[in-house]
Amino acid sequence: MIPQATINVLMVIDSRGTYSTDFPFSLDTLVTLLREGNEEAVFTVTRAHRGTDDYAKGADIKGFSFDDHPLDRYHELWLFGVGRKPENPLRDSEIERISWFMQQGGGVFATGDHEDMGWALCGKIPRVRSMRKWNWDDDTDPNDPIAPPEKAPGRHDTVQRRYGDGPFTLDDQSDDIPQIISPHYYRDDGRSAVHPLLTCGAGVITHFPDHPHEGDCYVPTNLTRTFLISGQEYDEYPTTHPPRTVPEVVAWSTSGSRPADRDDKGILDATTFGAVCAYDGHQQDVGRVVVDATWHHFFGINLKGFAASQTEPGRQAYREITQYFMNIGLWLLPPVAVDGLWRRASLAVRWHHQVGMGLRTEFYDDPSGLTLDLLRSTGQSALTARPDAFFRLWVGRHGIGARFPRLWEIWGDTLDPWLPGTDPRPSPLPVHLVLQTLVGAIVYGIAATNRELTGETISRALNTDQPGDPFLDRALTVLSEHATATAGRLGELTGSLTAARNTS
Repeated sequence: MIPQATINVLMVIDSRGTYSTDFPFSLDTLVTLLREGNEEAVFTVTRAHRGTDDYAKGADIKGFSFDDHPLDRYHELWLFGVGRKPENPLRDSEIERISWFMQQGGGVFATGDHEDMGWALCGKIPRVRSMRKWNWDDDTDPNDPIAPPEKAPGRHDTVQRRYGDGPFTLDDQSDDIPQIISPHYYRDDGRSAVHPLLTCGAGVITHFPDHPHEGDCYVPTNLTRTFLISGQEYDEYPTTHPPRTVPEVVAWSTSGSRPADRDDKGILDATTFGAVCAYDGHQQDVGRVVVDATWHHFFGINLKGFAASQTEPGRQAYREITQYFMNIGLWLLPPVAVDGLWRRASLAVRWHHQVGMGLRTEFYDDPSGLTLDLLRSTGQSALTARPDAFFRLWVGRHGIGARFPRLWEIWGDTLDPWLPGTDPRPSPLPVHLVLQTLVGAIVYGIAATNRELTGETISRALNTDQPGDPFLDRALTVLSEHATATAGRLGELTGSLTAARNTS
């Protein structure tokens, strides 16, 4: 049995947010789900509350301050800002400590709700402050747009209910009818891929809990702001490795229009807004960031209907919602920790029955006889056994890119749909042919090194670099030969087309 990875999370909440089931704005269900984990990882969650009153019940740390707590023991911070602007905001010293954590590769998730709910905890943190709307007053910095209202027609209301079941009310957020979100789709060699945050096995997450007045996530227009750590100035969106990595909205929510007599809150205008925004700081050697439109996607009051659902659509929605929580934790991991997850996933794939039964043991000691077709079929089996976006992401950046940085520098944006494309020319070889062949070589390298699944081989595979280079070298050789043959055929085609044109 290959052990789960462990992800260490510091979860912080303030104001009327809580970990106690005595109150509706509770993170108890979320914490339980994370601690149960899944096949991939299990989460250790330290629950911190900024207050000391009854809402702090269930917290491991009450009266929490970032000044008094070491952050280097955690992979990620999950921040649930309930307090408004004047309510115990973070001190500059606390913001500096969080900023340093982010600069060292630590991941941050942050969310609030409508108007300025969440500003006190999240509204001044670099990157977090500019990927979501936190402000609701007249003295707002022009860099920070105003958040949506709670009750006006322009509110962000995603509540769904069965047709003809009376007017919409606040209680509808607690049933098992989800809102439908619209993921962003990326080009992927003629196919479509969603962001890893929205992957669900071979499927796509399209269901979130609903709520009558959500916030708004967006892509900032000013990407040149700076912040200070110990008097030193840092770019909010650095260009350590050009081009600049820009946050992106990876999912949208929709408010449908409603007349006053159909909703307790009155008229509702139709609009589409950002539900989730993500920043891939790993491309610039800093931490990743995820912000969400509302903490109601995570609170017990919005999850209880799904958790108790007796319908298959309701249960399916809950599976997607739960997977979204897990995906946040997987995606925010610092690069070093991601490398450990990649090792685990690649070992698990090597021992997947669908992959293992096709491996040819006679090539373990001498890969020179491996053909393009054999490597490609193995890679195809591996990518079918692990169809989710995370495996695709890891196999590219940690499996291929880490071993062949020059190849990745040139072809990474072709092989990885989540990297910004800079070359408008079509790939001379089908992207999936290249990817599957390289994945097949990686699997063969692991198989040759770990011929039995024992405690010793598992420990070695998870804690040491896999050699595998002879197999990857073989993959590059057969791909090069195929590319040469393809170029020859294209040359013949070009010549025949030119001849045909000249004689027409």
